[in-house]
Amino acid sequence: GHGIDNADLNLRLDAHGVNVTGSAEIETMPTEIAWRYNFSKNANFISKYTLNIDVKDIQRLTKIGVKTEYLPNKFIRGEAKPEISYTILDKDTKRLEVMVDISNLELFMPAFGWSKKRGQKGKATFIADLENDLIADVPAFSLKAPDLSINGKANFAFDGSGLEKIEFSQFSIGRTEMVGALIPKSNGGWEAGFHGPAFDLSPIWDEIMLEEDPDEDESSFLDRLHLAAEFKKVWLNDTHSLEDLSGTFVR
Repeated sequence: GHGIDNADLNLRLDAHGVNVTGSAEIETMPTEIAWRYNFSKNANFISKYTLNIDVKDIQRLTKIGVKTEYLPNKFIRGEAKPEISYTILDKDTKRLEVMVDISNLELFMPAFGWSKKRGQKGKATFIADLENDLIADVPAFSLKAPDLSINGKANFAFDGSGLEKIEFSQFSIGRTEMVGALIPKSNGGWEAGFHGPAFDLSPIWDEIMLEEDPDEDESSFLDRLHLAAEFKKVWLNDTHSLEDLSGTFVR
């Protein structure tokens, strides 16, 4: 759990349940809080928590349980305003919903030659269903920003052993326009399959042409990647491209 400081909360009790609303600080981050608990067994849910957090430094989310590897400073920095809803549907089933205004974040995706400056509008969403406190399904996630639109879902193993597949129904970034899927391999790499109208290879072309293996200390977009791809056009640089390209890539 996490301590709540400087709380100003209002409690309202009626015949159907309990409502708590107000403001507080969670790990020094200003937060608007709402909690609903239903008495009736016929209600749509048992209880629901909603938090609107003012995060001045995105790295501070590690203080409330977000893993550090999900917030690498070289790819994401700045401030954000996540709205987090946690709904207890029954004793075993919960749903986590996250919507984040990312307008004041800086984002970097060097593998695609894309970045977002602070002040450019953007939004991220994430929905996860939990069974017995383990993620059972991610029915939807999205990321929207200038020149970027990603939509997808993720499948998890029924036995709780973890992620099985990430599916992208849309992956548009810069000159890249594709759909496909990522499947984690047992060695930590990825099986990938993508197809679509266009893929921009130019940001990673030099890395692909390297004959030697990358330094072990440097993480790479291409590390332990097995890719099957089919594209109408593949950009090699700003002006040159290949048409109707398909094949596999293994690193």
